[in-house]
Amino acid sequence: MITTVSELLRTACDMYNLFFVVDHYTDVEDADGCRPMVDAVIDALQNPRKPRPHGEVILGEITRQ
Repeated sequence: MITTVSELLRTACDMYNLFFVVDHYTDVEDADGCRPMVDAVIDALQNPRKPRPHGEVILGEITRQ
């Protein structure tokens, strides 16, 4: 749980950096290519302690960390 302003700002900066990387990967894909990437990001956000599957796009691990 976020308890201080500095933790809130750190979380916001981390999310901004994540969005920049996700945007970079998804800019060159169509909707069908983006779906597995977005699914990996959402799953990593919902399950940060779950190891990422072998062969998954790197966005899942970036998000998890």
